[in-house]
Amino acid sequence: METWNHRLAKALKNSGMTKSAVAAETGVSVPTLSAWVGAGSITPASTITAENLIRVCRVLRIRPEWVLFREGPAEADADTEDFFDDFAMLQRLDVKASAGSGNLVFMETDKGRLAFRRDFLRQIGVREADAKIIYADGQSMEPKIPDGAVLLVDTSQTELRNNDIHVIRVDKEILVKRLRKEIGGGVWIVSDNPDKGRYPDILVTPEKEDHLAIIGRVFWMGARL
Repeated sequence: METWNHRLAKALKNSGMTKSAVAAETGVSVPTLSAWVGAGSITPASTITAENLIRVCRVLRIRPEWVLFREGPAEADADTEDFFDDFAMLQRLDVKASAGSGNLVFMETDKGRLAFRRDFLRQIGVREADAKIIYADGQSMEPKIPDGAVLLVDTSQTELRNNDIHVIRVDKEILVKRLRKEIGGGVWIVSDNPDKGRYPDILVTPEKEDHLAIIGRVFWMGARL
C-alpha cells in the first residue's frame, strides 16, 4: 500500500534534489527528511507539522493534499502557489489558557501550526511574528468564550487595555480573563460568566501586581457551533 512517505520520496527523487539541498532551502533537518522518505519509513502523517510539510512541498513544487491523501494532481499549480503566499502558519502553543479555575503550566512548547490568511492578520492589525494560537479551557468566560475555543493572541500587546480580554500569567497559572483598572490602583481580573459564586472577580492590589504578567491580548476566537 502506497503511503504519504512513498509519494514524498518519489517527488524528491523526481526533483533531482538531495535531502541536504531540501534541508538548506526549508530549514527542515536532514534527519527529519530521512525519517519521512527513508526506505521502509512509516512515519505517521499526524506527527509532522503543517509548516514543515508546506515548506518541503513548496520547494519540490508539489501539492500537500496529494502527498497526504493522494488527492488531485501531484504538481503544484498557480492556486497552490497562492496558498503558499496567502497563508501564514501560526504557532500553536501546548498550553491551555484557563477560562476556569486556572491551568497550571510548566512549559510552553510548539505543537504545530494553524493556517491564517495574511490579509486577515493585516486587517485586524496583528503582525504574523506576534500571533500565537492557544485554546481556552473552562467556562469562566462564557458566553463570550466557550470551553475549547481557539484563541488568536497578539503577544506584542503586553500592556493592559482596560476592559479587553487578555491572556495572563498569575504566578504559574495561565488564564484568559478580562482586565479592568481599579480607580486608585490595582487591576481586576474579571470572568464574564455571571455565576460569581463559581467565578468570582479578583482584585490584584498594587503591591501584588508583580505576580501578574500580560502575555498578550486576544484578538480573535474560533469555536464549534
